[in-house]
Amino acid sequence: MDRLREAQLRNDVSTLKHIYADDYALTESDGTMFTKAERIAAIGKLKFDSIKLDDVKVRIYGNAAVMTYRPTVKFLTEPHGPFQFQVTSVFVKRGGSWQVVGGHESFISPDAK
Repeated sequence: MDRLREAQLRNDVSTLKHIYADDYALTESDGTMFTKAERIAAIGKLKFDSIKLDDVKVRIYGNAAVMTYRPTVKFLTEPHGPFQFQVTSVFVKRGGSWQVVGGHESFISPDAK
């Protein structure tokens, strides 16, 4: 997860292409779906200031893993944030490396209790 977070902070597209599987699919809370190419393009447009991870829980099932976490994200550009999300990511170990194959993320409203 640290490798993914660092690649996002640096907008390191080359590393992101290795971390996200070719069949990657992300669903957002409004039902919007993103492919690998769409996700990397969206990340590439962002200028991150920081990404802090809280409540990280990982469950490993052989060559698969499920990770839940709550990132707090701040941007260098408007709107700066901070913004919080609840995320579930699914990883598969392929060729000795872990890749993200799918996930779901929901925005946490600042008004949420």
